[in-house]
Amino acid sequence: MAVKAPVKSKKKTVAAKSTTAPKASVSRKTLNGWVSRFNKDVSPQALLAEMGGVFVLVSSVLFTSGDAFFTGITLIVLALGVFAISGANLNPAVSFGLWTARKMPATRMFAYWVAQFLGAIAAIVVVHLFSGLAYDFSLGSFGAFEPKIFFAELIGTAVFLFGLTAAWNRGQTDTSKAVGMGLALFVGLIMATGLLSEAVTGQTKVSSETSSDSRLQKVNNV
Repeated sequence: MAVKAPVKSKKKTVAAKSTTAPKASVSRKTLNGWVSRFNKDVSPQALLAEMGGVFVLVSSVLFTSGDAFFTGITLIVLALGVFAISGANLNPAVSFGLWTARKMPATRMFAYWVAQFLGAIAAIVVVHLFSGLAYDFSLGSFGAFEPKIFFAELIGTAVFLFGLTAAWNRGQTDTSKAVGMGLALFVGLIMATGLLSEAVTGQTKVSSETSSDSRLQKVNNV
């Protein structure tokens, strides 16, 4: 009487084949999940709004030599225009602050950084083309560190972010938030430029303007 051979080995081989096959499909699913998450967190309209807003903001800073009043007015107008589209970050520090406060995903923060960087570079290129100035690109001072300048920029950014957070938390409408953002940038720029002038020249911008006005008054009196 013939005895049938066991079929357990066949089941094992089939099970082994079924476990090794879907590795490629798992990686594809992971990649598709990242892409879908990126498309969900970031919209092309928001990236264009950030890039265009930073382009206008940097251009206004270059045209007005960093005047705090005109820069603040420009930010108010930009915030009114793009707040409903991208949230009007218009600054890598703002995007980073929102990410640390868990109000923005990391994918959106990095995407905004790229858009803001491209907008700033485009503004510099366009301003140089229209002004006819030659490019002077150098990395000679890339590793240089000046503590006074660093802390002046840090204090100005902290003041700006403090006012920005207050405007977002207390502002009821987009208009009030935009005005608060502009005023926060205005005060932050005054703090930063005053400290930078004191660190570089030993004299603040306000005091230098006052001294120049007094000299003009003496000349007129003579």
